[in-house]
Amino acid sequence: MDLLLFLIHLVVFMFFMGLLVFCFNMKHLLIILMSLEFMVLSLFFMMFIYLMLNSLETFILLYFLIMSVSECVLGFIFNSWIVRVNGSESVKSFSVI
Repeated sequence: MDLLLFLIHLVVFMFFMGLLVFCFNMKHLLIILMSLEFMVLSLFFMMFIYLMLNSLETFILLYFLIMSVSECVLGFIFNSWIVRVNGSESVKSFSVI
């Protein structure tokens, strides 16, 4: 039971570290995307622990991973497009429009 509690605390810590990096480091788009992926990874671990504890089907995790990989690929495509258009991936170098 102590190992389970440690894993839950570790996953929550991972999520909040990703959230802190996302909130306080808004300089580069790649850092923002990596922090979002870190948060998705911690959510995956949290769902895995929950499903294993309740002896539920873990097939839904496959769909979650497919969606998170698709989100990651789209983010990196957007990042490479921004670098190609602006010459830099700094958030301050491009406007919202």
